[in-house]
Amino acid sequence: MCFRLFRKKKSEPAKEDIFVPATSSLVNFIQLSDTSDAVLTKIGNDIKKGIPNILNFDLLEIDEANKAMAFLSGVVFAIDGEIFGFRDGKNFMFADRHVYEDGTIRELIIDIQGE
Repeated sequence: MCFRLFRKKKSEPAKEDIFVPATSSLVNFIQLSDTSDAVLTKIGNDIKKGIPNILNFDLLEIDEANKAMAFLSGVVFAIDGEIFGFRDGKNFMFADRHVYEDGTIRELIIDIQGE
């Protein structure tokens, strides 16, 4: 018991000091208008880093949309990720499978779709 008097007390962070960002701030929302290799590579690198990307393909021609979809699908396949298609058929989320583990991404999807 006499040891405790001289032992340094461990400091724990106060709960209000811990910042947990909103899920939507951890997700990239992108209106694709350019399918250059540089743009697609940057998006692919973000996906590989674990950052989900929700992409809108409205502004693209069919050939450009197919190019982007094929490239990003390959990235997602390579990292064993998932692609989620929203009901409208023009928005897709490309993500690593680990982002689904805690359920917050599913909640974001429900919020976006208005279920």
